[in-house]
This record gives sequence, C-alpha cells and structure tokens, in this order.
Amino acid sequence: MKTRISLYMQEFDESWPGQSGTKTRIAYLTNKYIYALNQLDLDAEVTITFSSEDGSKATEEEMDFVVQAKNKEEEDKIWDTIIRTKNNITD
Repeated sequence: MKTRISLYMQEFDESWPGQSGTKTRIAYLTNKYIYALNQLDLDAEVTITFSSEDGSKATEEEMDFVVQAKNKEEEDKIWDTIIRTKNNITD
C-alpha cells in the first residue's frame, strides 16, 4: 500500500520544509489511517488531501481520500478501512 499526503497542492512528507506545527498536526491526523491501510497489504495507492488554508489548524473534516486500486473488491476494502478508522471501529 502506498499512501501519499497532499497539502497546499504539494506532496507532504517528513522532508517538507514547512512549520513544525503543521508537520505535527498533519502527522497526528493521518497516522491512524496510514497504519490501518498498511495492514491491508494491497498493491494500491491512497492519497490524502487537505483542503485547509492553515495546515497547523487542519481538521479531520478537511481530509479527502482518493483511492486507486486494481479492482472494485480491493477498492471496497480500502474504503471500508477508511470509514472504520474514521469512526474508531475495531474488529
């Protein structure tokens, strides 16, 4: 599973040159999703995009997900994981 994060129309990663408050907030919001998605062990890609004007004040409601999977079954598994993670549902 490959996960990308986009903030301010740029790919966001640990080398992103922005403020530490923004890095901390984005990491806080995305870590649980990245962890859950990586448990699926699928050959797919998920992009998490933030629409926030200020990344240090980003909220979960400002997150959008784009899923690219090989087939509908894998895509459904990914969306199920995203929804379960958002709603704190565990098996």
